[in-house]
Amino acid sequence: MLGEQTLEVWTPQKVPLAQGWPQSCAYVTHLPAWQVTPTALYVAPSVLPTIERAGGVVAVSAEVDRILVEGDRAVGVRMSDGREFRAKLIVSDAGIRTTLDRLIGDGAPEAVRSVAARIRRLPAASGHLCLYVGATFPTAAPKLDAANQWIHPSVDFDRNLSGFNADLEAPFPFLYISFPSAKDPSFATRYPNRHTIELVTAVSYEHFSRWAGSDWKRRPDAYEAIKSRLAERLLCQLYRYVPTVAGMVTHWELSTPLSTQHFASAPHGEMYGLAHTPMRFESRDLGPRTPIRNLFLTGQDVGTCGVMGALSGALATASTILRRNMFGEVLKATD
Repeated sequence: MLGEQTLEVWTPQKVPLAQGWPQSCAYVTHLPAWQVTPTALYVAPSVLPTIERAGGVVAVSAEVDRILVEGDRAVGVRMSDGREFRAKLIVSDAGIRTTLDRLIGDGAPEAVRSVAARIRRLPAASGHLCLYVGATFPTAAPKLDAANQWIHPSVDFDRNLSGFNADLEAPFPFLYISFPSAKDPSFATRYPNRHTIELVTAVSYEHFSRWAGSDWKRRPDAYEAIKSRLAERLLCQLYRYVPTVAGMVTHWELSTPLSTQHFASAPHGEMYGLAHTPMRFESRDLGPRTPIRNLFLTGQDVGTCGVMGALSGALATASTILRRNMFGEVLKATD
C-alpha cells in the first residue's frame, strides 16, 4: 500500500498476487488521507441531530440478533435483548456474509441461500494484529511526527505475508505505525504530555481459530501467551523505528482476529470483509440490492476496502434507494 509520506510505490510487478491491480490503483488515489479537525470524536454527535430531525433513532450498545423477514420482504430487526424495530427499509452494514448467514440464517428464501452459497466461495480478507499503545512524555520532549509509517522487510510482499502466515516467529509481513494523538490538534490540551500510537500488521485467522469458541477476556492461557509474545515483538519494532518512545510506554493492549470477530462479528476475524481478488469484483451478488425486498447492503462489501471504500458503498446504496445519483450530488456540493 502507498502510505502517507512514504516513498514506497506499487508497480504491477510488486502488487501482492491476490490483489487486483485496478483495486490497488483505486486505493492509492484517495491517499494521503484526511484528518478530521478538531477530532473524529465530533463526527457522530454532529450527524446525530440530522438523523433525529428526520425521525430516526440511534441505538448504542445494541446488538442485532436477527433481520425479520416476512415472505419475501424484510420488515425490521430483532435485538439481542428481544426488542424489535420495524421499518420500511432495512440497510445492513454488517457485511454480506454476516447479513445472509447470521442475521437471516435458517429459513431464508431459496434465492438468499443461493447467493450465500456463492459468497462463501469468495475468500475473506486477512485478519490483523493491532497494538494500541499509550505513552507519557516529559513536558520538554519533542513532538511525535504525525506522519504514518509503512515498513516492509522486503518488496516481495507475497513472500513476506506467506512466511508470517506459516510461522508467527517469522518477521512481520509489514508494519503500519500511526500516531492518532499527533494528528489531533486538541489532544495535547485534553491530555497533556500523553500520546497514543497504533501498530498494525496482517495475520492469518487460522493461528487463532482453535480458540474461537472461547469468551472475550476469558480465553485460555495459551492464547494469552501468544498475544504477549507478539505484543513484545511489536513493541521492539516500535522502539526501533520510533526510538523516542522507548521508556515512555505506560500501557499497551493487543487485538487479534478473535477481537475483530467478537466486536465486529466478522466470521473469520477479517478486517476488510471479502478479499479484494478478481473473483470478488466479478461477482454480481455484491451490490446494494439483495434477493429480499426492502433489504439493502452497504459498506465495504458493496464498495471497496477502507474508509473511502466504505463511503463509496454508502453512496451506492443511497443512490439505489433514492433512485438518484448521489455520487454526482456529493461532487456538486463540494465544488
